[in-house]
This record gives sequence, structure tokens and C-alpha cells, in this order.
Amino acid sequence: MAIFIKECECGQSVSVSVGNRIRDNTLWWFQSYHCIKCGKTFEMDSKDEIPFELEQLMLKQDGAYGLYLENSKDRLKVEYLIKKTMLSNIIKCELFLEKKADEIIRGTENEVLLIKKILESKGVSSYIIQLN
Repeated sequence: MAIFIKECECGQSVSVSVGNRIRDNTLWWFQSYHCIKCGKTFEMDSKDEIPFELEQLMLKQDGAYGLYLENSKDRLKVEYLIKKTMLSNIIKCELFLEKKADEIIRGTENEVLLIKKILESKGVSSYIIQLN
């Protein structure tokens, strides 16, 4: 989870929390804050793609994780699974799909854990997770 400061509608500076979690095999992101001056509370969550700026903030504060294929014999199976399950975020796996890298995906810890979970459910266990 990452935290940044923004100005509430009333002018008070507030701490905004943003993060993501896995729910029902889907990655959800959230953003929330509460203003102690005016009492406004803002909460949202979505399974849509996280806004780029918020994702970059999370990666900067929490670190970027990489999921690397360890055994090349599983490459075709992993490529198939990515194409089948990651239609909305397939761009994040572009280098892997183009056979330019062994890194399957780089992202937040939960993004990587979700892909790991999908791979494990299909019998792929030859991977390494690294915090970069």
C-alpha cells in the first residue's frame, strides 16, 4: 500500500492510501482518505486497470516485483496462459511473449502473486519471484 498527500475540497491536506489486493482471483485496486477538518470520506475500489500514476506510486513506495520463468520447457504453456488470462494487462508481459526476456511480468507484489497463482493452478512451478 502506498500513501500520498493531496488537498481535500476544504483545503486540508489529507493522507490518501492506495493499494491493491486479490479478491476472487481478480486484482482489485483501492484508494481512500478521510478529512479530519470537514469529515469527508472518500473510498473507491475497482477491478478496472489502476491509473498509471497510482501504480507508479505503489511501485516506487513498495517496490517492483518480477516473476521469472526458471525452466524454459514451460515457456509455451506460460505464453498460452498469459494470452488466455491476461487480456487487459497483456502489455505488461510483452517482452516475455516476444521471447526477449525470461521475466514474465513486473509489477506490484499482488500482481505477481496473482499470475503465480494462475500458473500454479495449471501445473507450472518453475518460476522465481524477486523484489527489484
